Amino acid sequence: CGLLYFLIAAKTELLKRLDHFFTAFICAAAGISIIGCLQYWFDFNLFFQVFPPASTLANKNVAVQILSILLPVLIITGLFDTSDKKAIFSGICAVFVITFMIYAKTRAGWVSAAISTMTIMFLVVLDKKRQSTPGPSKERISGAVLVIILVTILSFFPPRSEMKSTFDLKDPFHKTLSEFSHGRLDYWQNLIVMIKDRPVKGYGLNNLKTHYPRYHRAVKSAAYNPKTGKSLNRAHNVFLQIAVDTGLVGLSIYILLFVISFYMVARLIFISKSE
Repeated sequence: CGLLYFLIAAKTELLKRLDHFFTAFICAAAGISIIGCLQYWFDFNLFFQVFPPASTLANKNVAVQILSILLPVLIITGLFDTSDKKAIFSGICAVFVITFMIYAKTRAGWVSAAISTMTIMFLVVLDKKRQSTPGPSKERISGAVLVIILVTILSFFPPRSEMKSTFDLKDPFHKTLSEFSHGRLDYWQNLIVMIKDRPVKGYGLNNLKTHYPRYHRAVKSAAYNPKTGKSLNRAHNVFLQIAVDTGLVGLSIYILLFVISFYMVARLIFISKSE
């Protein structure tokens, strides 16, 4: 939604409101992460949590997914924004966001945050070189160092109560890939067989639970209990889920949305000032 807003705003008078849009991004990140940190420190249970700390989103993985997208915005704003007040506010928010992500202990969230941050940093640096504008000041770099120090200190704070975690690094090198992925690699292989059987139209939305039992032993027996009838109801992989639901046609359209979005962003970055 943010990307679409940016693409529309860049061509219309809405460009003036872009600053407010990024401010909303920053506030959203602050709210999610601060509530999550309070849940970790003080067992703050105002909101329902399946896997704490989850802020207002029940599952910590969902919260981290959102924050991994917002974190690059905080970093770029803190380093390059012309407003010192906004840069300081972004730095404070970044402390809570990174701290919450450490508490949540979600591998995929860190991978997503790293990739998105490196991508946007590359684009910003490339744009600044093209326009011959200076990089972050010494004060901004010092602020970034302070953020790292504060996050390091907060990461050692113990939780108020025991938190369930899907992240275990006690003995990762003696685990199989299946164990390390909580069995997901096994049923992903079964899902690939499902997709091969209906590559064009798929099985329809929300029908994975109905059709998966026929494939639960296609490659490896996984994610189905014949006695209880408990079956896999979601793929835990967006691309496989879309391919199962809508076929390779739907998956191609989904991927095309990313390709078009990156193309349009690239055009906006390299467009000349005169245009």
